[in-house]
Amino acid sequence: MGVGTVVALLLLGAAGAGFRVRRPPTAGGEQWRQMMKKASQREFVIQMVGPQQRNGFPMSPMDERGNLCWQVGGPDKLNSGYNVEFRPCNHQSLEAVKAPVPPNALWHFTQDGMIRSVGTGMCLRKMKCKEYNTEVVDVGPCMAHTSINFIVEKAVGGNPDRMQDLGSPLAGVIDPGTLFGPFKLKISNRPSDLKCDRSGTCEKIKQQKRWEPYFGHGVTRQPATVPVVNGKAFVPESIVTDLSPDTLVNVDTRILHLMRSPLDGVMCGTSLEVTAGDTDLFFYFHQESAGSNATANATASH
Repeated sequence: MGVGTVVALLLLGAAGAGFRVRRPPTAGGEQWRQMMKKASQREFVIQMVGPQQRNGFPMSPMDERGNLCWQVGGPDKLNSGYNVEFRPCNHQSLEAVKAPVPPNALWHFTQDGMIRSVGTGMCLRKMKCKEYNTEVVDVGPCMAHTSINFIVEKAVGGNPDRMQDLGSPLAGVIDPGTLFGPFKLKISNRPSDLKCDRSGTCEKIKQQKRWEPYFGHGVTRQPATVPVVNGKAFVPESIVTDLSPDTLVNVDTRILHLMRSPLDGVMCGTSLEVTAGDTDLFFYFHQESAGSNATANATASH
């Protein structure tokens, strides 16, 4: 009897015993859309780790050498921008009662692939630091021509030689759990206001200015650059373009990568830069629920 036959018989036996084989939701289906919508309302801590020296596999999220979590810091030297700094991760704290994660260290994942700060309502964006002729990443207004559309790949079983493309970061956190990863966090270099085919020819999409209400942790924590209307902070999601919808342009559609700048805080006051080459950095996403902290003993099985 072959292995396939044995597996089939086991599945039939399970079905006869009243058990059901759980099938993942179909991408793009109604169940998938509802899961994505629910996940977009959750808040996450983003942890950055390096590889283990012995085998190149991603470090454990509890490895003290990977105790680096993102936080929005002070203003940088770019237009209305704020630096992404590194802070100790709350889940690695040895205190019996962990301090709450500050809002500037919490992040939302949007359905179109952007990463938005909970505390500021601003998005991660790719900017040019002319002083060093380098592309860097900071936090700024959520504008279509600068905000980054991210892509994640998951190291299946923690093995960097078995990478699974999941799409946007939001697609990586739709399952139940509090810890997700390890992921490669990549940058889609295509602006979000372009619709491109596989040849790299892109159509400019005409957009309208839209002001979306941002319900974070209160307007008292919003930077002055975020307008406040009737006591609520409003964040611009897109810009008005004068180009007609049928305008065709050629763009660079490479997949880019994030890296920690060796000149931390020096290049236009930023700590993250963009590179065309792959890096050995991996990321974990820790879910934070209101009034609670990340679960330190969670596993990266999701």
